[in-house]
Amino acid sequence: MLDMELIRKDREAVATALAKRLDPAEVTRALDDIQRLDQERRALITEIDAERQRRKAEARAYAEAKRSGGTPQPVARRPSASSSRSWSPSSTRCSPGSARR
Repeated sequence: MLDMELIRKDREAVATALAKRLDPAEVTRALDDIQRLDQERRALITEIDAERQRRKAEARAYAEAKRSGGTPQPVARRPSASSSRSWSPSSTRCSPGSARR
């Protein structure tokens, strides 16, 4: 298994090493897919963290209003940016042996 950090830092060395055992065109395609999926994953993690922060802040405000005797206002749910995305497991998986020659 390859370390993502290694692929990010030294993609050419990884590609050269893999090209010794696999078809170079297939290696390039696979590394491009890996890099794209890693970028998508990192963007989603950032989005999730921001949403988690927002929800925690709303929960603290709700709890504070309730503690102080005020009427806590429930926050209307709003759709997140990622809810409009459609995800399909088949769109992200490689078939077994697809990277092999």
